[in-house]
Amino acid sequence: MDQRIKVFIEYKIRNEKMTDYKKMIPKIQEIYSEKQYSAYEGVDQPGLIVEEFFVSNMEEYSETKNNRLTGSDPIWIDLADCIEGGAKKMHIWAFAQM
Repeated sequence: MDQRIKVFIEYKIRNEKMTDYKKMIPKIQEIYSEKQYSAYEGVDQPGLIVEEFFVSNMEEYSETKNNRLTGSDPIWIDLADCIEGGAKKMHIWAFAQM
């Protein structure tokens, strides 16, 4: 039986881009609205963002990761512009429950 995969995405928003980033949040939430999406900002590290959501399988994970890292959609291009170091500094992981 296949089980869902939890995806974590972590990145640091540039201070001067935080306002732009916050304007993107509703669109990102809409994209993942059926994936149990949540996002968090570090309390002890302002601007450090961790997103979490579920995908159905590793194929969907790989597609999601590729889309995020290559900017295949304008929202991801805009997001990469807000990240310290750009998309290459975005860390994306897949986990399955033990």
